[in-house]
Parts: sequence; structure tokens; C-alpha cells
Amino acid sequence: SKWGYDFYSGGQQKRIDLAIMFSLYDLYISMYGMQCNVMVLDEIDGSLDQNGVRMFVDIINNDFSGDHIDKPNSILIISHKNEMVDQFPGRINIVRDNAGFSHII
Repeated sequence: SKWGYDFYSGGQQKRIDLAIMFSLYDLYISMYGMQCNVMVLDEIDGSLDQNGVRMFVDIINNDFSGDHIDKPNSILIISHKNEMVDQFPGRINIVRDNAGFSHII
């Protein structure tokens, strides 16, 4: 493309970021032969539309789960979007009360 990264929409930039992140993860494994045990993705879905969220969920469910020996044991996804939260079986819900304190429910 003739346009730089800044000319893409927020969702397109997020997809590029995810592609680079997953590629670097695979490159690290191929170079060093080891993996990390935990992957933390903090509000990775912030700029993604519903289609982008669905594609991300498919990648996590298909490429980062099951018997893949080169994938992390645990993936922590921090999200405020219900369509993301509802896609994964295990979750921890944290809510903030009126006094500003957070609670795990």
C-alpha cells in the first residue's frame, strides 16, 4: 500500500498489530524453541468491529488452544465487550461498586 500505518482505520491498525504480535510469537518459538506459559492481551478488542472480534476469537480458539504444544498454557484476555467475554468458557468478572472498589464476582 502507498499509505502508511496512520492512514488505516483503528480496526485495521489493530488487525495489523495482532498479525505482527502473533508472527513475532511464532518467530520467537522457531528461533529459541521455547514458549511463554501465559499470554496477556489487555483490551485487544478496543478498535475491532464485530467481524474483527469474531476473527480474533477464531484465532485464539483454533490456533492457541487444544493440543498445540507451542502455544501458551493460559491466555488472559481483558475486555469490556460482551461479545468477546461470552466467547470463552472460563472467565473472571470484576465489577466496580459506587465507592470505586473493584470486586471479583
